[in-house]
Amino acid sequence: MVCSMDALRCASSYSRVSFYALNHSISLVFTQSISLQFCGVNDVEFAKSLLNTKWSSLRFCGFSCRGLRDAAQLCPQFFVSSCSSPRMFKAFQSRKSLKVYCLQDSVEDDRSRLINEARSAVAENLIAAGIEEKVALSISENCPHFIEKLMERANEADEILGWANLSLGAEEEGSSTYGLVKSVKLSDPELWCVVLEFVGVRAQAVTRISHVLSTSTLTEFLKKVNFVEEFLNRAQLDGQLFESKVYQMMRRLSVYAYEDVQHTLSFFEKMAAQRGGIALLASAHVAVARLVEGFPHIFLRDLDVELKSVLTFLETIGVPDESLGRVIVLFPPVLLCDPHRDLQARLRTLKKIGVRARDLGRLIVRYPWLLSETAQNNVDELVEFLISVKVPKGDIDRSITACPQLLGCSTIRTLQPMVERMNKLGVKSKRLGYVIAASPQLLVRTPDEFNEVMNFLLKIGVEEKHLGGMLKRHPGVFASDVKSVLEPKVQFLRQLGMKEELLFRVLRFFPEMLTMRIDSLRSRVKYLQDEGFHNEVICCMICRFPPLLSYNPESVLKPKLEFLVNSMGRSIYEVVEYPRYFSYSLEVKIKPRARVIKLRQVKCSLREMLHLNDDQFASKFFGVSRLLVPPS
Repeated sequence: MVCSMDALRCASSYSRVSFYALNHSISLVFTQSISLQFCGVNDVEFAKSLLNTKWSSLRFCGFSCRGLRDAAQLCPQFFVSSCSSPRMFKAFQSRKSLKVYCLQDSVEDDRSRLINEARSAVAENLIAAGIEEKVALSISENCPHFIEKLMERANEADEILGWANLSLGAEEEGSSTYGLVKSVKLSDPELWCVVLEFVGVRAQAVTRISHVLSTSTLTEFLKKVNFVEEFLNRAQLDGQLFESKVYQMMRRLSVYAYEDVQHTLSFFEKMAAQRGGIALLASAHVAVARLVEGFPHIFLRDLDVELKSVLTFLETIGVPDESLGRVIVLFPPVLLCDPHRDLQARLRTLKKIGVRARDLGRLIVRYPWLLSETAQNNVDELVEFLISVKVPKGDIDRSITACPQLLGCSTIRTLQPMVERMNKLGVKSKRLGYVIAASPQLLVRTPDEFNEVMNFLLKIGVEEKHLGGMLKRHPGVFASDVKSVLEPKVQFLRQLGMKEELLFRVLRFFPEMLTMRIDSLRSRVKYLQDEGFHNEVICCMICRFPPLLSYNPESVLKPKLEFLVNSMGRSIYEVVEYPRYFSYSLEVKIKPRARVIKLRQVKCSLREMLHLNDDQFASKFFGVSRLLVPPS
């Protein structure tokens, strides 16, 4: 016998009547129990009364023997509580015609058997639909909700069959549930429900997605899912970093968003509302499931002709293979684009303003939304704005390359307000253009982020009148995050022993230190410590020459210090008085001056030796207007 799921659903409507009748009969059993016990009837007599009288009552209400057995299996606690002692319950169990198996292990064994039968039935239906046996078995083992639903419907239909036998005068002793499950025939929508649950689509979205994907075949859909999941696995995304990147892109976007970006924003907003948030997309399996929910039309595209051609195009223009998954998750609509009609045209717009072809892949990885219609329609307006604020034309392409997020910013709502803030600090006209070209990230900062940097600098002692000078000297400071970039450098100098009244002077004259890598600062301080300089001495050297820690130990500090001691015969502590010594070229200035001093037997300090230019040096020490350096 073949039983469709429609038949099971029809049967389930009748089963509700049976459960109502069972509930009514249960109340009768409890009433009878209390009455008989009150009258002093012993356990055995009560059991006989229950088995004979109440059984008849339940049968009268429309329950078959087998139906009561199933009820006892599902609710054994009722039958136990209906008896006043274990002896009575055993008497109730001993009636051969009922065969009630209330022991937990028996129930579990029957349930396990039924689950296996249901899985087998699902697998057979999937195989019949064209899915490979190995894949079908895997799917059937990973769709627990559908299996549970199938078992419930089979049990309900089995009850209906029992009532039918009773009405015909036939007593059904065996359960046909296993046969019903094993012979069930799943419809196409139900097969889609099974496969979508296996993929990871949430229950509330299954019906909608199965309707959208109904024009495709299950086998083709699974191939596309495996294909997408494969390159998402290669991306090896970090959940927290990925979530931070998404929020940054969403926060920076201020231009009008066309449909492609709007759909992407909606996708991320829904993910953010879920438990676990956007970071869940770092898992390839979860990401594929959410892409199926949010962008089901991607999986209707031809795998070889359309999907693979998009990825091939991205690789051709320089997107690394391991970054393809990151690009797709950040901007899923790219898989709905035609690479030649859509993507090629959008990239051509960037090439026209000077963006080099070799930089395109790197730009897409950093800001995938530049492939959107939204970014393309903002290019001309952005270029006009950069020209209006005096950014040199030769630096416009470099500004966009350095900060592709500019393509998602409104010139009126985001860029112009930041220009006005920089004007208030004294950065205007042509100088403003150079500042923007040096650090275009300044333009995409929010007013709160910009104010946070200003307040931080004021807090450590920098005067407000000097903020403009710091902005002109090193704009990157104002484009940096306070907590993750600026504060660690200040804390490092404080731990080194730098006094507060000297700290702001060092940072004012060398703000570049605030944006250096903290590991680089530590390695340079450690080298000086290993050479015998104490922290107090190092702080003194930094105050006299703030760029000291910007020099590499291996290529700059070590060779010059060794030459000072070994070749010039000077004390290592002379650099404490004149740490600017490390700023001069060893080959161009230090060695030639050292040869002249040694040849003429002149005694002078490091400052006198290096601070003067050649003519001043010759005039002061040799009384001539020109210095002739002997060959080495």
